[in-house]
Amino acid sequence: MSVHLCNIAMVLSKLWHAKLELKVTGETFGARPTKGLPTPSGSTISRDMRLIRIIGILAWSLGGPLPLIADTNTSAALPSYLVKFTAETVRADGKIDETAWAAAPWSTDFVWIEMGDAAPLSSRFKAMYTRQGLHFAFEFESPRAPGETLDPDFPYACEIFLDPEGRGRHYLEYAIAPDGAEHSMVWQGKLSVREWKAELGIRSEAGVARTALDPKGERLSYEISFPWTWMASLMGKRKLPPARGESWRANFSRVEAGEFAGDYSWAPMGGVYYMHNPGCFGWLVFAGEENPLATADAAPGTPLEDDVFKIAGSRRFPLFSRTLWPGWLISPAQEEFHFAVSKTYVTRLDAEGRAEWRLTRKDGLPQFIRSLALVGDKLYVAGLGINAGVATVTDHGSLRRVAEQDRFVLDIQATLFWLGDNRAVAASGNRFQIITSQAILPAVEAGAKVQCAVAIPDSKVAIGTANAIELYDATGKLIQRTIVAGGITSLARLQGAAIGVSGKNGLYRMLPTGECGYWPRLLRTKFDRVYTDSRGRCWAAFEGGLVLIEAGEMRIFNEPRGVMGFQISGAAEMEEGTMVFACTVPNAHWYGSTLHSSFLLTCDGKRCNKYTFRDGLPGQLNSLSKVDGDVFLCTNTGIFRFRK
Repeated sequence: MSVHLCNIAMVLSKLWHAKLELKVTGETFGARPTKGLPTPSGSTISRDMRLIRIIGILAWSLGGPLPLIADTNTSAALPSYLVKFTAETVRADGKIDETAWAAAPWSTDFVWIEMGDAAPLSSRFKAMYTRQGLHFAFEFESPRAPGETLDPDFPYACEIFLDPEGRGRHYLEYAIAPDGAEHSMVWQGKLSVREWKAELGIRSEAGVARTALDPKGERLSYEISFPWTWMASLMGKRKLPPARGESWRANFSRVEAGEFAGDYSWAPMGGVYYMHNPGCFGWLVFAGEENPLATADAAPGTPLEDDVFKIAGSRRFPLFSRTLWPGWLISPAQEEFHFAVSKTYVTRLDAEGRAEWRLTRKDGLPQFIRSLALVGDKLYVAGLGINAGVATVTDHGSLRRVAEQDRFVLDIQATLFWLGDNRAVAASGNRFQIITSQAILPAVEAGAKVQCAVAIPDSKVAIGTANAIELYDATGKLIQRTIVAGGITSLARLQGAAIGVSGKNGLYRMLPTGECGYWPRLLRTKFDRVYTDSRGRCWAAFEGGLVLIEAGEMRIFNEPRGVMGFQISGAAEMEEGTMVFACTVPNAHWYGSTLHSSFLLTCDGKRCNKYTFRDGLPGQLNSLSKVDGDVFLCTNTGIFRFRK
């Protein structure tokens, strides 16, 4: 991977920019006959579009471009660093051996990005400037064996964020990996996440060195230089080199994988696990060449007030709760409260959306929550990182780890599938356990890796695996196993049967008797997800569209104008027969704008309506939830009701 991948992605995106910028508001589009459903060899996405997406995915592994905001308008002081001037020539070779570096102090150690507590590995930086440019040095201590080959599929990076104007509207994101691969983007927009556009980043000179500390550890050293001649696009009306006492907003982070996976940063992000929050960046203060400053006291010190707090919703999308970046909203039956759950926290909201308490990894939650299920009055959460495994949370905020003494024998990789009838399935690899409100049943071994689950009549459970669809009774006893090419990747309940998406193509139906086969007939389409509604209809999503299956007849809804290759990430039934779908365009940020990265679709079986940011959509969609007849949108800017 290299910076050239990012450059190619952005150049190619220019070719498609006109298509992506069609100004369609509240667009309505209809279904068409399904004589030619898309097939794996004739997908709705062109070869060129796939190339752009692949390049975007490769570049994504070195940085996330969607800007985000702090969870609260904290007034805590931000860190500052005094950048000293030197006349010595600096070589960006990773060795940090120039005499001038000895006079530059090390920063404070990096901390966990969301809450600012101590990170498990030492990470720090130095900075200085010359008449030629701005220079940074980093030292990251690592428990890896010296010279160990790093898996390219995992993110390891040193990141720099620079905002010379200090307004949080125009900043550089730069990243370098241990193998020297670089990534650089300039972001422009508002502090809220609604209107950000990407440009090519600035050039740099960089070097990386790996030094053995002992047989079980090493030090990664980075040196990065930004020549002033290449930084003019960032400066606005400011001049280079910076004047004595001039302050820039800045932040620095380390992306780590493996045993200590996570993101560490110099300035914490105000409660949100995301680096793109320029309002919480720290400060670089330039000491000056003559009569240099002795301290960084000139730094303003406090965060910017984020534009997100001005997003009050609208008539169609009224604000319910300012809980930021929730991934799920879930409510126990007949209760007047909700659990809002994100990647890193569980919050209880009252009936009006006010937060009553919050739990994080400091309270024992898994650091990175990946799945959840509500069983009786307990919320089960499963995740990785610190406190990896499964835990339960009660409505009073009591947290308890689920351990082997509770008959739970799955490992820390467990994933939860909510069955919706006071039961759940916890799975890891090819093993799973059924969780009820009374007990956790003994572990069962499926035929292959468990990928999804759904409850059907008579307390039976259909399990989708990597090579089959399997039917079990309430105790976990196998009733039927049917081999399916590509396995089953998504399941939904329809009129007492389980409808499954094949990982290769088509749909399958498993009846409570164990009878299983293609449904409604052999289809060559590669579907992604399947949903059902109260009218007994099935909605199958594929890349770029939807298929409605009703009484054996099929209708297809293709991608609306201005949107290419969207995917459906969630659904809820708004009213009888009207479905609401959360849609995303993968890597839309690499097309030059976040405006098209998510949108909402409503479909009644005859026509679909699209709602985008221009129609008042308040943020990036994470999920949809139906609570007491209302559909709620979980977005990065809060939780909003949806009113048609």
